[in-house]
Amino acid sequence: MRLRACLLLILFITFVPIFVPTPHAYCDGRPNVLLIMADDLGAENLGCYGNTAYSTPNLDRMAAEGARFENAFATPVCTPTRAMVLTGLHPNRSGFLERLDSPLDPERNNRLPVHLKTFGHVFQAVGYKTAIAGKWHLGDFQRYPDQPESHGFDEHCLWVQYWNGRRYSRYFGPHHWENAKYKVHGKEVFGPDYHCDFLIKFIERTQAQNRPFFAYFPMNLIHGPLITPPGDQTSAVTRFPADLGERERKAGQRVHHMDAIIGRLLSTLKERGLEDNTLVIFTGDNGTAPYLVSRLGAFQLRGGKRTRIEVGPRVPFIARGPGRSPSGRRDSFISLMDVLPTLASMAGIPLKHNVDGMD
Repeated sequence: MRLRACLLLILFITFVPIFVPTPHAYCDGRPNVLLIMADDLGAENLGCYGNTAYSTPNLDRMAAEGARFENAFATPVCTPTRAMVLTGLHPNRSGFLERLDSPLDPERNNRLPVHLKTFGHVFQAVGYKTAIAGKWHLGDFQRYPDQPESHGFDEHCLWVQYWNGRRYSRYFGPHHWENAKYKVHGKEVFGPDYHCDFLIKFIERTQAQNRPFFAYFPMNLIHGPLITPPGDQTSAVTRFPADLGERERKAGQRVHHMDAIIGRLLSTLKERGLEDNTLVIFTGDNGTAPYLVSRLGAFQLRGGKRTRIEVGPRVPFIARGPGRSPSGRRDSFISLMDVLPTLASMAGIPLKHNVDGMD
């Protein structure tokens, strides 16, 4: 009897692990996700939303192939939106209530509460590899070095706004918090390009591991200062009217460079055969800076960041996912709180906690 029991125990130990689902098997058939959020970009900056001065061919094509939402809204300022899109919660529930009349800097004063679930946690829990690159703006890395691992990201490369009390550039020669290490770059490095390279390498590594990915790219563009991005600006200025102001010209160059970065990411997906199984979403964190005026034909529209008028919280929202996101214009109201529950639903992941957003 004892010998028989021992044999059964050996068989159990030997064969049961074969039937334990691995993260790889658990994710079979689920789509990859690439979520891109521009900084200080109202909907009126893109050609597909009526801008006649700026050149955005990649986003215009993405909008033609996917769904373009007319009524997509964030908050009028950066940090509450970043907390909102990550958690699916109203800003008052994430703790980030940045006043519209105050330049409160969350990088120095607080952090995203660790008990809040993000889409990083949700997708990570079912076996996705998760990464974030770009702008965090939800807590100081020097004081809280566990960010963003504690918020559900396997890999990260994020601009360091402050270190040892000094503020650093988001563009040329940035300082980064990269996979829990402080990294300093020379002036030849342009932050948004580096972040794009980081995510492309992440996508390639994840594909080699036969794992689905969730890549979040909260980029620094097109936020000030009024710099000229690297490279030839010939294609950026092709639609500039003769009387376009100097600030708007610099903004148009940054918009075009942002669009070119998105083109690189879309090309990577296509070249690696991932295009048909990747949901790509592009949006913004809040409206355009009020010192910039967008051209929509003869109509001129001043940016509304930090204001409660429509151009303050209205942002572009474009979703492309062959077979998952029907193409065409969408007039329905959508909030960036809806991103987490909607993406979870499209990936077939049941939410086990409450959120304020809707699927």
